[in-house]
Formats: sequence, structure tokens, C-alpha cells
Amino acid sequence: MANQSQPPVSSPSTQSNQSDYDVKRLVQAVRAIMFDDLCNEFKSDLQMYCNNLTVPLVTEIEKLKKENIELKKSIKEVSKLSLKVDDLEQHSRKSCIRISGIPYTQGEDTTNILCDIASKLEADLQSNDISVSHRLPTKKGHKQMIARYTHTNKRAEFLKAMKNIRNIPELHGVGISQDLTKARSRFAFLAREACSERE
Repeated sequence: MANQSQPPVSSPSTQSNQSDYDVKRLVQAVRAIMFDDLCNEFKSDLQMYCNNLTVPLVTEIEKLKKENIELKKSIKEVSKLSLKVDDLEQHSRKSCIRISGIPYTQGEDTTNILCDIASKLEADLQSNDISVSHRLPTKKGHKQMIARYTHTNKRAEFLKAMKNIRNIPELHGVGISQDLTKARSRFAFLAREACSERE
């Protein structure tokens, strides 16, 4: 009877090697699957954590943006109102002047002092041309004088005569100017400072 070919019979050591190889491949496959699952789970958890942190922040930022826009509008409105108030205040001062550099004396008559100054400046000014005059109190005491004219043309005439003040020795150190609001007075001061720096 002819010998039939028999399938090769692997030795126990070969089978053991194959088994070890299959186990290693299986372990690697399981690891890969577990790693992918862990990565996906970690990404999901991280995304959820980030959302929990960022969503409230984004909401707060949007809220602040809206508040900022409203605040800018309010600031513009306040600026417009401030300018209007300043215009109205300056309009109420259009018949007033300020005089500085005259020492204060007890019981003085500021209207007579102004009339005396006007006389030296050769400006026509009578006591009835001034409706009210007085010293302006400061922290250091009474300093400047302020006067309100009954007619703005008399005020303009008095200010025009100011160009002669440098030629009158008795009036050296005396300053006469328009009665400006605090903001305009500050601008005028800065303008004089800039001019003096250029000279």
C-alpha cells in the first residue's frame, strides 16, 4: 500500500511559539482598542470641561461688550451735556469780568475800585454801570474781584481799554479778563503757557 502524504506535524516548541505570538498580537490589539477608547473618553471629558469653563466666560464677555457699548454712548451723551452746560454757564457770564492783583483792604468798595481803574484806563465807567461786584473767596482768603455789568457794551469797552494797562505804573500787576468757566479758564491758562514757552 502506497504511503499517503501526511501533513507536517509541528513540534510542541513551534506550537508554543505560535501561541505566544498570537497572544502578543491579541494583547496589542486589545491595548490599541483600549487606548483609542481612553483617548476618545478623555477628549470628550476634556471638551466638556472646557465648555463648562468657557461658555460662562463667553457669555460674560458678550455681556461686557454690550455694557461697554452702552457706556460709550452714555459718555458721549455726558460729553454733549457737559458742553451745553458749559455754553450756558459761559453765556450767563458774558457781562462779567475778573480783576486780579489788587490787594484786599478791610471795608473796601469793589465798585469804586473798578471805577478808579476804569478812570486810569480812560474808560467811561460809572458806578451804575455795574450791577454787582465783590471779592471771590478762596482757601487762602479773598483774592480776585468779579463784577457784573448792566450792559455788555460797557464791559467790552472796559476790556478794550485794557491794552493801555502796561503804560500805567499804578496798575502794574493788575490783571483784567473775561469771567470764564472753569474748563475755559483751564484752556486759556494752557494756551498762555504754550505761548510763553515759544517766546
